[in-house]
Amino acid sequence: MLELFRYDFMVHAFEAGTIVAVVAGAIGYFVVLRGSAFAAHALSHIGFAGATGAVVLGLSPIVGLLVFTVGSGVAIGALGNTANPQTEPAEYSRQSDVIYGRKFGLALTMEVIAPVKRSGLGVVWVVSSSGTSSREQTLQPSFERRVTPLLLHGYTVFAIVHGSSPAFQKRNAHHAVPCRRGA
Repeated sequence: MLELFRYDFMVHAFEAGTIVAVVAGAIGYFVVLRGSAFAAHALSHIGFAGATGAVVLGLSPIVGLLVFTVGSGVAIGALGNTANPQTEPAEYSRQSDVIYGRKFGLALTMEVIAPVKRSGLGVVWVVSSSGTSSREQTLQPSFERRVTPLLLHGYTVFAIVHGSSPAFQKRNAHHAVPCRRGA
């Protein structure tokens, strides 16, 4: 293993890799915190396009990479949130397809919808319409209108998506929801 370090190119590769790992770890935290992971990923692809274009034009690939990456980063920064008209932060977060059990080899799932300002209390909402239940029902505007008052009061909503008819009848749905007293 130590024989690799006899070659200068391997020493340079390990040095460069270590520097990139430290810098990426430090910057990556803030990239994720700001929700800019997509932009950061896109810049790496733009950099490769710039390097390729520079080679085609007979220039150094580093020049093309830097010009395209810096130019695109400035453009993304200048646009800011103008491409996204929603400037207000979300009032709640949604975690989809949380598995809480299994029945006949199928996963029983729920949507966890938590307000930004939580009261520490929750409401179990069994999603059902005409004996059927699906995640799509939780994405309807009517569902959102029904749970919004709960979210505004700080309640976390656990929207249970029970199995649907005909495999699971509505009258049997309550058996799919685990109940504990004092929990």
